[in-house]
Amino acid sequence: MNIAEFSIRSRLIMWIVIFLSVVMGYQAYMEMPRFEDPEFTIRVAQVLTPYPGASPEEVAAEVTTPLETKLQEMPEIDELTSTSSDGFSEIEVEIEFSAAEDKAALQEVWTKLRNKVNDAQGDLPSGAGPSFVYDEYGDVFGIMYMLTGADYSYAELNDYATQQRQE
Repeated sequence: MNIAEFSIRSRLIMWIVIFLSVVMGYQAYMEMPRFEDPEFTIRVAQVLTPYPGASPEEVAAEVTTPLETKLQEMPEIDELTSTSSDGFSEIEVEIEFSAAEDKAALQEVWTKLRNKVNDAQGDLPSGAGPSFVYDEYGDVFGIMYMLTGADYSYAELNDYATQQRQE
């Protein structure tokens, strides 16, 4: 006998199962923990180093490369992305989720990152630095906006919202 045939023959049992599913689902939904503004943990930091008067090639060779070499020693790093411009080096460091699953573990990784950057300061030229590790933008919250207009159609409101998002 398959499930459909059993359901047709045992209607009372099926109604009881449906009723219990609805009641238990509602109860689980009401007891579910939730935040009004959920927190997003961003596992990305920037290592910023000024090198006034240097060309992008000099910045890449003398600042960015030594810093990247030192940072690549960290097993927690998932990806390094660097940009060398006139007089400035920017390295974006992304941490693997498995290396820092909560905020406390992530703070330990940021401390280790700062120590690596401080260790690399001796390898930089005398005019460069000091390097700055920026990881404070990781505490962000989601924001939800609602757009209403009594005299506007849904399509007009959608076009206006799209225009505002692009600006």
